[in-house]
Amino acid sequence: MDDENKGYWQKLSLGTKIFLMFAALVISVICISGMAVIIRRSIPSVKNTVPQEKQVSYFADGYFTVIDKWSDSQGTYYLLKANDTGVLYFYINSGYGKAITVLCNPDGSNQTYDETKDYKALREGWK
Repeated sequence: MDDENKGYWQKLSLGTKIFLMFAALVISVICISGMAVIIRRSIPSVKNTVPQEKQVSYFADGYFTVIDKWSDSQGTYYLLKANDTGVLYFYINSGYGKAITVLCNPDGSNQTYDETKDYKALREGWK
């Protein structure tokens, strides 16, 4: 096959082909990242207008709702409610150590969440 019958791409050397493919890749990445920035800027940011005391915080991918949270020099403590059962749990995160336990009534049954109870007052007994 002589050079007259070859297409443009076939006439290029291997080094030129590699350079052109690399340039196309770089241009594609720049275009895609530029579009991502444009899209991110075009989406309006939503400000949280719910007051801090009324915000609901979730834990463990939404399985628990955080009822109360506090910290001291030993770690961070959470009072959690299981969303499916309403059972209360106590969770501690202290450095590399973590622990969770169910809260029980005096008769050994699980404590369940009661909206009328002031759980923030309970934290004073745990300190």
